[in-house]
Amino acid sequence: MNFLKNILSIKKQDTKWEINNVKFGVILLVLLFILMNVVLVYPKWSFFVLVVGVTLIFSWNIGLWRSMILISSSATVLRSSAVGYMLTDFVWYIFQFTPLCIAIIFLLTRPRQKLRKIDRIILVTLGLFNLTALFTTLTGIAAKNTLLQASLLILVSVFLGLTYTRRWSRQNQIRGDLATIFIFMVVVQGIGLLGSLLNFSWAIADYGRFQGVFSNANYAGMISVIGIMLSLYLIVTRKHGTGFFYVLPGLILVITLILSGSRGALLAIFFGILALMGVNKHRKLLIPITFIATSLALSLLMIYLSFFEFGSNGGSFDRTIQNSDITSGRVEIYKVLIINWLESPLFGTGYKTTEMLKGIEGISGHNIYLSVLAEMGIIGCFLFIFLIFNILRGGQYTGENKMLLGAVITVFAMELTESSMFGFGGPTALFAWIIVLAFASSRNKLESTFNEVNK
Repeated sequence: MNFLKNILSIKKQDTKWEINNVKFGVILLVLLFILMNVVLVYPKWSFFVLVVGVTLIFSWNIGLWRSMILISSSATVLRSSAVGYMLTDFVWYIFQFTPLCIAIIFLLTRPRQKLRKIDRIILVTLGLFNLTALFTTLTGIAAKNTLLQASLLILVSVFLGLTYTRRWSRQNQIRGDLATIFIFMVVVQGIGLLGSLLNFSWAIADYGRFQGVFSNANYAGMISVIGIMLSLYLIVTRKHGTGFFYVLPGLILVITLILSGSRGALLAIFFGILALMGVNKHRKLLIPITFIATSLALSLLMIYLSFFEFGSNGGSFDRTIQNSDITSGRVEIYKVLIINWLESPLFGTGYKTTEMLKGIEGISGHNIYLSVLAEMGIIGCFLFIFLIFNILRGGQYTGENKMLLGAVITVFAMELTESSMFGFGGPTALFAWIIVLAFASSRNKLESTFNEVNK
């Protein structure tokens, strides 16, 4: 391991940091693919494989914050994969959230950065949203069952808030954090693609769709579109000729997106690319207003789609056996959400209670905006929309950060057909929040050289 560390260690002033990252990512892809299949064949080795995976991440020498993110995310992905049943939920929570607790302690030792007015608004709104979630949990229909989820929301929010105020002081550090996340996404999807090409059952979902290492094809599609938009950001803002090293990984994600057959993901990336095409400094307020208005309009439209009959998509992803509309049953879910919101319009049924509502038991809301409305009422939904508006208003629409806008819009658009942003036990929530808050935290301190700081 020392030999591997010496070869791949990344010095603070190393201008080839990103190239080394990609090389190490390829090595991780191969090693983790082998380890995952070892676990599938020998389930009793699962704990040993987790320890090996953690050791590999630390050997990357990328600093504590990034190491904790990757360890937490690796545990989350494994929990969502075919090996998730091998450990109890309690053990998975330890692997998922203990790293974030360690990162919080680390961040508390760092000095707080100077905040703008918009930064304070974002943080206060996030805090009020947390308080509302806790209140609706205690007064909702299933307090005992959802209190843990509210606690996880508070924990992750504290981590995000400290990252926002004590870590992201420079544009290059933000870019390095996002590059690390991007490489992780490519490694995870690369493992799944290898499994799919080798026709392993764990990599293929119903109707022949690609799901990779995740529990369903929609997760695979969501990771793909976020990664694709991050690759565009990293390619355009490349330093020292490293843009090429993000092209091929980006193409891998395009392949996994297509194979996933996720229509919601395709809709999301359409919004993201549209934002990149239309953004300029004179439209700073127009974009968030247009996006929010369009999102609300589409959410309302989806409620009435059941009046129209659509045929099967056909091909490899034939869904005729579902006997449902083009939304794969989402319309009926949305109707249940609206009905339950009308019964408790102010504070809703309680945070994270969607899957407990009569008629859609065990099914997610598949629209974060309607889910928040049903669970937290008008108060919670207003705070969430206000938070999104200020995140979009707070980011810089010039220079490097302009390219990051596409990923941010993709994240928010993705939630029109999914409800994953508060599913911190799932594989996309933490990455989504890091990306959107990284955009909002830009201080317009664009630097001419890539001087990565490992801390």
